[in-house]
Amino acid sequence: MDKQKLTKELLGMVEAYENADLSRRPSWRGEEIRAFYNRESDAILKHQRAQRKGWGIDINSFRFVEHMSPAEQEMWLAIKCSQTFLFPEVPVLKYFIDFGHLHLRVGLEVDGKDFHDQQLDMARDLELWQCGWVIFRIPAREVLSDLNRAPEEDDDFWHPNNLDQIQDFLTSTGEGLLRCLEWRFFGQPMPFHDSQRERAFLSDIVDSTLKARNQLQLLAVAQYESGL
Repeated sequence: MDKQKLTKELLGMVEAYENADLSRRPSWRGEEIRAFYNRESDAILKHQRAQRKGWGIDINSFRFVEHMSPAEQEMWLAIKCSQTFLFPEVPVLKYFIDFGHLHLRVGLEVDGKDFHDQQLDMARDLELWQCGWVIFRIPAREVLSDLNRAPEEDDDFWHPNNLDQIQDFLTSTGEGLLRCLEWRFFGQPMPFHDSQRERAFLSDIVDSTLKARNQLQLLAVAQYESGL
């Protein structure tokens, strides 16, 4: 199956998921997920405090994928191929963060069309900020569009002459967001070591991308601090 056809089918899946009648869906096993983290969080945190790489536990010991939307499944596959080591469905307070790093308190939310109310999300992000969490958000459709837009893993893509495509990739795809997180939070080296001007340009793109993905939480914090 070619990528265009597969992308079209996945976009159809996410549209059906977003428009589903939630009352007819099986109940989500939130208690089981909390029990998993109650059992494993000490080992996870011990590992994450000691080093930035690796999971610290067997990530296949719990069937997280059963609770995920198509876009979340796609993001989870991308995370497992990245150097971000974000765990799925991390329980914090009364919430579950789609993907999060327990030690760094970095969270990633994949926002479906109908499951997210901006005011409720702002209140949620504010509570998480008060617990030290930074929350980045990306629309589900951008995650699913990665099938056609992920870069080749070679030097042809990560080249100073390709800055326009690199900027588009980093600012508008799920895998691009993961690259930004790798560079800023997980100690992964950025490209363009021999080109200071292009490296500075890329660094600015990364900062602006992360700020945009964190915009809802920044707005909630600004309103809170101004007393609105």
